[in-house]
Amino acid sequence: MSPSKPPEETPQQQDMSKKKTSPNTVIPELEMDAVPESKDSPLHTEEDLSAAPPSSQEVTASEQIAIIDADDIALASLPETHPPSQTPPSPRPKIRHFLQNIFEVSALYDLEEWPNVSHELYLKAREELRIRVDTVYNFMKHKGFNWEKRSSFRIFGETLLQLLWIDWSDPEAKHTATHEVLSQLSKRPQAILDYDQLYCTPDSAERRRDLVLTHHALADKKVLFIGDDDLGSVVLAPHFPGEIHMLDLDQRLLQFVQEEAPNVHRHEINLILSGIPAPLHKYFDAVFLDPHWEYSGAWMFLNKAIYALSEHPDARIYLSFCPVHLEYQPGQMTRFWKRLASLGMMCEQVIPAFNLYSLDEADIPEFRALIDEYLPQLESSFANALREIPFAFSNMYVLKRIPGHRPHKIRSFFFNWWHSA
Repeated sequence: MSPSKPPEETPQQQDMSKKKTSPNTVIPELEMDAVPESKDSPLHTEEDLSAAPPSSQEVTASEQIAIIDADDIALASLPETHPPSQTPPSPRPKIRHFLQNIFEVSALYDLEEWPNVSHELYLKAREELRIRVDTVYNFMKHKGFNWEKRSSFRIFGETLLQLLWIDWSDPEAKHTATHEVLSQLSKRPQAILDYDQLYCTPDSAERRRDLVLTHHALADKKVLFIGDDDLGSVVLAPHFPGEIHMLDLDQRLLQFVQEEAPNVHRHEINLILSGIPAPLHKYFDAVFLDPHWEYSGAWMFLNKAIYALSEHPDARIYLSFCPVHLEYQPGQMTRFWKRLASLGMMCEQVIPAFNLYSLDEADIPEFRALIDEYLPQLESSFANALREIPFAFSNMYVLKRIPGHRPHKIRSFFFNWWHSA
């Protein structure tokens, strides 16, 4: 899954961004040392409060949500690809190295024993880093950086805080993939950013597999992967007694799945132009999707997942989505939950930071150019260290049908007609 481009700026934001800024803008030390009041920071403005993402220690959502801790495009001509780099069994060393660099440039010298520090020290470090993110954001806003660049920096800043929580909350390296999964994914094709591909780490794929095996591991169960660039079907196939289907347009992935997991049912479908085949309507007990990280992109595929989901009470949709791409846009999360409810669905559970995605240049070379475009270099050691962030993240949203829900007849008719047209 690929992170979406930041949201387009509103007319008011365009007015603030008319002043041009050179890519190498100096942030005076005096300005960098100036600490903004947290209540006035760009991450806590009045317009953002209703949409701000939950912190690592306090996750809020609708009353229906239970929170737990836990860790495609036409193929006219395929670009030349190369094998991805050797994937480490755990993302933890990269996270730890990145955080140590951040601590050094931020002069956080009392974290020498990280991550084995007290809760008080963790909260202090988190607040210090948030203040630095806010300070750079305010500077970019003052200097006329456009909305896209400011939003990109803010997303990177929130990802930093999420990685900080991951490493502190469980300092033992539980994010370790097994040799089996590493072997299964070692020869997969390289991700193509133009296809909206950004592979999750092997340990993330393993956690997705374990969700199925925990809740749906019966011979009569059926699982669907809508867009399977993370190859969840391949990881699941050796252990699952039921029926596995995957939908994708990338012929490289379809061929790879055929070779590595021939028992998986493969469907070459462009879901942007086509719907779910009628025989698969309300067929699956579990549907996995990791769509484009913005509102319309998410619903383009989530509608199809709902169409494919069985009406059995235990049927679930497992949606991987980065929350900051909705929660930083005022009203978007509320709009998202209301639309979900109107289709007879509810969120049963949110698992924070369930998935990690490698941003290593060896895994996805095009991403570095994207960073250069949306996150320009500043003469700030903290801002430039943040550009080297090793992973993106997403939550896992577990969705189910609302018991006893009766959809509006006209809405239901057009929903089914649209997906069968």
